[in-house]
Amino acid sequence: MGDAMRLLENRANDSKQDMDVIAALEEMRSMK
Repeated sequence: MGDAMRLLENRANDSKQDMDVIAALEEMRSMK
């Protein structure tokens, strides 16, 4: 799970305009 979080964070940082990635990251954070 930690690696997936890191991957998503890196992706969100690379493309801050990609709201889908950011939304998915927030979703995973709430699921913890």
